[in-house]
Amino acid sequence: ELLHTKQRKEDTCARLTEVLGESCQSCELQPAGPEYESYQHGFSSLPPVVADELFCSDLSEAEICSQTLVPDILRLKKATLSIDNSLSPAHTLLQIQCLDQKCLLYDIMRTLKDCGIK
Repeated sequence: ELLHTKQRKEDTCARLTEVLGESCQSCELQPAGPEYESYQHGFSSLPPVVADELFCSDLSEAEICSQTLVPDILRLKKATLSIDNSLSPAHTLLQIQCLDQKCLLYDIMRTLKDCGIK
């Protein structure tokens, strides 16, 4: 989603502050600069067909129907990623809540690596 409205920016900052807790001293959001433009169009090291197959976040109708969709699972159709740096100065905890998605962890780790986050 785009952060084009002040309300959307405030909501996003509030959510980040809620998730990060005391680790978050302040929150300021800005549109990504041109240096990150290539990340919107996938990864140049992968052919587009392969990237679409690996990183597609939409579940097909067959995948949705093959799983028992109880109310708790229905809310997990979209992935939620929580980041916690408060446990250790040397490690970051990533908590992922979602339905089974092919290569989701690989996609997250590859994006972190491509953005220079270790």
